[in-house]
Amino acid sequence: MILRSHVCDCLVLNGVVPQASLPPPPEPLRYEVHPSGGVDWVFVSSLLFRHVGVHSPRAPWLRLSHPQMNVRLYVLDEEGVPSVLFRRMFVPYWAAPALRFVVGTVARGAMLSLPSPSLVDEACWQVRGDGLLVVTTRLGSVPDGAGPRLGSFERTVEILQDRPRGYALGARGLHRLGASHPRVNAVPVAAELRDASLFERLFPGGAPSLHSSWIAPETPFEFELHPLMRESLPTALPQPAASRGAL
Repeated sequence: MILRSHVCDCLVLNGVVPQASLPPPPEPLRYEVHPSGGVDWVFVSSLLFRHVGVHSPRAPWLRLSHPQMNVRLYVLDEEGVPSVLFRRMFVPYWAAPALRFVVGTVARGAMLSLPSPSLVDEACWQVRGDGLLVVTTRLGSVPDGAGPRLGSFERTVEILQDRPRGYALGARGLHRLGASHPRVNAVPVAAELRDASLFERLFPGGAPSLHSSWIAPETPFEFELHPLMRESLPTALPQPAASRGAL
């Protein structure tokens, strides 16, 4: 199945967590690890955006638009291709059943309030689902955050956004999603998390620490949805613990 969309006003929040704080990823995936300061770090990104005009080329007249938030871990698949493992996908409650049918149990309903336009002096982003996320962003230079350096800002964007494959673990196994898009026009922003209980629930071993952030105003995407890869049991996560994290 092929789907096309414009991803608009996309805020990208990148964080890092120690590999030791994460459960093993589902086979055949493995975490993409970046050693720094004696710690093996794994990147986590949260993307808050608006899908505009989602449609199939077979039915271009049928188009949907909705806000969405994806939380994803950075992995390598069995072919060594840089990929992401979706930890959660939040969409409006009316869209959740359809997304859950496609990608499995990582899809959840939520209330999302995202700014449009997003490239303003100061903007506020809110998601209320499995916990609450409140983020404010400001245009301007961004100081270095936690974790390993990946090079220049442009190089960091390239490494973290150029992911042709995504994986989602459902009740019966892994689903694979392909994605292609032109080069992302990323504008650096300073992000401040006013409330991050959503991340604390998703990462009970320790919420990610903020590494970098940017906004991509508009990017055309093409998604390819693959059938279930294989049957497997989901990897169990530890129960949430009361903690505060930076991302």
